[in-house]
Amino acid sequence: MSLNTVIGAKLELIIQQELTRMDNEWFFKWHFIGNDGPVEIESFRGKPIRYGGIAYSGSAVGVYWDTISRYRKIKVSDFFDMVEAELPKYPKHVREQAIKEAVGLIKMFASSIQRRAIEKDRILRGDGFKFPKPHDGGRWEGSNQLVIDARAKGLLESYCDQDLEQGGKYVVERMMNETLSFVKADGTGRKDGIKGLVTEGKVITFDSSLPVQPDDRFLRELPSGLMEEYIVEDPGYQGGILGTIKPHFQARVRRSDAPAAPARTIINSIQGDNARINIDSIDSSQNLVISTSDNEIFDQLRERLAGVSIEAEEKARINEAIDEMETAKGTPAFREKYQGFMAAAANHASVFGALLAALAMLI
Repeated sequence: MSLNTVIGAKLELIIQQELTRMDNEWFFKWHFIGNDGPVEIESFRGKPIRYGGIAYSGSAVGVYWDTISRYRKIKVSDFFDMVEAELPKYPKHVREQAIKEAVGLIKMFASSIQRRAIEKDRILRGDGFKFPKPHDGGRWEGSNQLVIDARAKGLLESYCDQDLEQGGKYVVERMMNETLSFVKADGTGRKDGIKGLVTEGKVITFDSSLPVQPDDRFLRELPSGLMEEYIVEDPGYQGGILGTIKPHFQARVRRSDAPAAPARTIINSIQGDNARINIDSIDSSQNLVISTSDNEIFDQLRERLAGVSIEAEEKARINEAIDEMETAKGTPAFREKYQGFMAAAANHASVFGALLAALAMLI
């Protein structure tokens, strides 16, 4: 296979070394399970398999096929993880070529493991002179060509279908679906056509070139033609996380028709999503419901994940990432845990929708 990228060449070497290791260690050890002394064979579950004085038949055969099937699934995922970790280092055209090379190499690896497993099983079932017909007892659903193609498609969509700087995923940026204008407080500058998102008390935009300062204005035109004006109280600049989210503003704002300090206290009990109150006015607003309560966000993430059909191991990894974020909330470690979650859930961003924007506000 002709390889043109560093990622492809690196992956090819890793795969060749892994196949040699499996031949010399894992497959080879199955010949000795009938000896008196115990033989330890890697189970890929953390604890080794121990056999001694037992023939390759019955439950041992089932363990053999279960273990090699699990191994192939784990390694296919590991190889893609390695490729994904390298992609942000290269421009778009290299990323695309590297993903295509990786698909060919990983399919070759999967096919090689399957052939080796079938042949070793045939030899182990023989008596040294006569050997039965080949038999495939593997459960390869978690690492077959459909799974490999699906993972590759996710990488192509995340790293190549959009012109993303440095290959980052930047999932939250795709949610900036409102068009805003920015005006300096002293009237010396204005910029229109800014992509952003207005939530309660905040304006989020990935246009990090804006010279945002307190008392500057963001303008949003409603479908009715009315214009909303938001006064910046705190620019809220965020440096971003390489490979996950670009630098952006989470500006804390107040509407220009809302007093900075209310002259009197009015208490209204308003419940339910999209609930509102209008006094002497016609309601022309649009609401985006995003719960930013620490506990509610994580519970909603789990609920969304529970309703999607994906591999059990992948779902477990995402759930673990959610748990780690919840544990780290309010600490400097949250940024790292957030990045880990975004990486684990990169192929399923549509599942979590607007909750990703809420998460970004917690950084």
